[in-house]
Amino acid sequence: MNAHGIHPVRPRGVYLTSETVLDYQRAAIEEAFGCKVFNWYGNTERAGNITECPKGNLHVQMEHAITEILGPDGRSAAEGEAGEIVVTGLGNFAFPLIRYRIGDAAVPRGERCSCGRSGPLVGQLVGRVEDYIVTADGRYLGRLDHIFKDTERVGEAQIVQDRIDHLLFRVVPRPGFGQEDVAQILSAARERIGSAFHVEIQLTEKIERGPNGKFRFAVNQLNMRDRILLGAPGAATVESQRRRCCR
Repeated sequence: MNAHGIHPVRPRGVYLTSETVLDYQRAAIEEAFGCKVFNWYGNTERAGNITECPKGNLHVQMEHAITEILGPDGRSAAEGEAGEIVVTGLGNFAFPLIRYRIGDAAVPRGERCSCGRSGPLVGQLVGRVEDYIVTADGRYLGRLDHIFKDTERVGEAQIVQDRIDHLLFRVVPRPGFGQEDVAQILSAARERIGSAFHVEIQLTEKIERGPNGKFRFAVNQLNMRDRILLGAPGAATVESQRRRCCR
């Protein structure tokens, strides 16, 4: 729609569900529909609901489920610390899910929102636990979409970790994509992940979708034994991980 200047639909707002909303996606959708985008976290199990208010803050809907964000020690994650979302649904009487590990990660936020809505705040939804990139010293890196944010000639992108020191960037190029774009991607990658990885860029016509029609932005192919030996997610905030990685 943006590429062809087609803007026939002008809703009052757009709610997005099912996948983590990346910054560049939010900007593109707001440009296409001319309205604010709201993030809405949910799941097929109907256990856990986090919605964005007009102030731009994410609220846990406590009447829907008991939603906890836990660190690797099983205790509540500290404010600003990434942790795993664990949910207990309040509406499923046929098959109750109690402290169910949904597989997603988030960052809790301690303050209250000026919109007046109740419910604890979430500072950031950082995607699925298995979608982190892992460094050799056990740090988990997320929110790497910024690597591609300023490269307009990238249609789609996916990061694959197939070895502890190797990342494959699968890129669907737009017309005009060239070496300048490759250099820009590699420069942004070094800024975000440092020199711990050898980065390979692979151009492709499409990125494979799963059975649900979606594709994962980050794919970690390390086996479970390697992940256990390297550490657990949630040990530090994503931002602090980035700073330490890039020193």
